[in-house]
Amino acid sequence: MTEKLSRSRTFRMGVDGAMTLALLLLMAYEMVGRAAHEWIGMGMALLLIIHHVLNRNWSRNLFRGSWSRYRTVQTALVVLAFLSMMGSMVSGIVLSEYVFAFLPIRGGYSLARTVHMVCGYWNFVLMSLHLGLHWGMMIRTWHVRPAVMRTVGAAVALYGLYAFFKRGIPDYLFLRTHFAFFDFDEPLVLFLIDYLAAMGFFVWLGHYCAGWLYLFPHAEVIVQEKEFSAAFTYAFQQLDQNGHTLYMRQDLDVPVERYTLINGDYEVCPGVTCISLPGHSAGMMGLMVETDHSGPWFFVRDAAYLPANYGPPSVPSSFVYNLEDYYKSHERIRAIERETKAAIVMSHDLRQWNSMKHAPEYYD
Repeated sequence: MTEKLSRSRTFRMGVDGAMTLALLLLMAYEMVGRAAHEWIGMGMALLLIIHHVLNRNWSRNLFRGSWSRYRTVQTALVVLAFLSMMGSMVSGIVLSEYVFAFLPIRGGYSLARTVHMVCGYWNFVLMSLHLGLHWGMMIRTWHVRPAVMRTVGAAVALYGLYAFFKRGIPDYLFLRTHFAFFDFDEPLVLFLIDYLAAMGFFVWLGHYCAGWLYLFPHAEVIVQEKEFSAAFTYAFQQLDQNGHTLYMRQDLDVPVERYTLINGDYEVCPGVTCISLPGHSAGMMGLMVETDHSGPWFFVRDAAYLPANYGPPSVPSSFVYNLEDYYKSHERIRAIERETKAAIVMSHDLRQWNSMKHAPEYYD
């Protein structure tokens, strides 16, 4: 677990950073040389595979749960970016003069050149927007003051919009020209600065403007599959709906499309992760919340009622579904606490509750 929340997150950001750098260098094409362009493209393909492997839980849960407008836009961006990347790769193989020169490909160069250019530039825009949707995670990692980030972001976005038109990117996106033009007397660094700024514009757009979609939320219940199964089995086997207190049928008898069923840990959004902590119940979960200035908070819920239960040594609560899992979850909580220095919040600790800020006060 600690790998996922710390080293894994760092590795993911490293992969994403490498993809961003590769994307910028790919846009330089002739300025870096055709051979380098092809090998950078190969590196991008490898990074894309790693990126999807690291985010396989997102793919696994793609067809589960309800679809808010935000989730719809996010998924559409991923699909379109993936398709544009595939278009770039396939057309790149057809045009290859170095890496895939051994393939017996004949003809189709004119179409491949057009597809390669259009997909390349659309991929630049779509990946930048996609990065913008997850930019909040970067801000939290760098511990930059929101006001500073907004000011710098707005300045970069403003220049990026200028660079977007200065470099003629709309012409390439909409095929107003079939060839990309480069000034070979221009230093590569100036070219990259302009494209980095243009990328910054779309990152800014994705980060700040996509947030408006949250004004149209649709309720979504995220639950472990084991918990879902155990809850429904128990609730609907009980004849007396007033005489038991574990799972109530009236609480579960809602449209199934409101549920997102998961297995294991699940990132709700950057900085908010459901942590699987079975034991107290079949699919008990905690919630890790990373804040900008107050550090990480780990809400362990009923996985640990009170400090007396948490220990060490661990002491079972009044109800335990699986004692072995209960002890393992406590060890997991302790490992996360050591690794992340998170504040552990327990669901039944009144003394802790009274010491915390309550609305309208907040932690940022």
